[in-house]
Amino acid sequence: MGGWEMQITADVGRDYCPTNILGLCALVLLDGASPDLTAHLEVVRGAEALAREQGQVVHFMWADASCHPEFASHFGLAPDLLPAVVALAPKKGKHAVMRGGFEAASVNGFLAAVLRGRETLVDDDMNALPMAASGVDCAAVHAASLESLEEEEDFDLSDIMAEEVGDESERAALRDEAEAAAAAATLDSEEAEMAAKRRKAMEELERLNKKSQKKKKGKKGKKGKKKRKAAAKDEL
Repeated sequence: MGGWEMQITADVGRDYCPTNILGLCALVLLDGASPDLTAHLEVVRGAEALAREQGQVVHFMWADASCHPEFASHFGLAPDLLPAVVALAPKKGKHAVMRGGFEAASVNGFLAAVLRGRETLVDDDMNALPMAASGVDCAAVHAASLESLEEEEDFDLSDIMAEEVGDESERAALRDEAEAAAAAATLDSEEAEMAAKRRKAMEELERLNKKSQKKKKGKKGKKGKKKRKAAAKDEL
């Protein structure tokens, strides 16, 4: 196996991690259209140097997963998760996918954990690993990908601006509705309170009228009795 310079192309086929080799295969999946491709390859170089210093048996290789998406899909990775590192254990027929930052130290730590049995491995058929399809013009694929991304960014920006304007109008309308509802509720409450006060005043007035009428009737009754007594005396 070659070093970090080994790129998996259509010429390599599936024979990049044969079952008769010792150790691990570190398959690094990169975005060939990324402006950070050179920096990402430097990370792979640094991880390989650390593995060599620590005596780890690891064979490094990389594939352009943006040009050959079958690599990412085989290992259950979305394109936006690139770069990614897959540790292949050819003799066991298993693999593990690295979760975490893409740095030389973190890649090295992940591979060391796999070698020590501290990472969960998933069954994989080493004879059915993904391969780079032949006849694919990666430069054209990258150019189309970048053009699509630029159009999407422009489209998203205009959409966001339109959505923000629309959202602000909706929020203003909702605020107006809420204020109108609150004002109506306040008015209803005030009217109800005034009506209650009027009812209470009328009830009190009616009570006083009844009381006054009872007093008048009492006085008239007493006057009548006095007149009848006086008339009786005159007759005698």
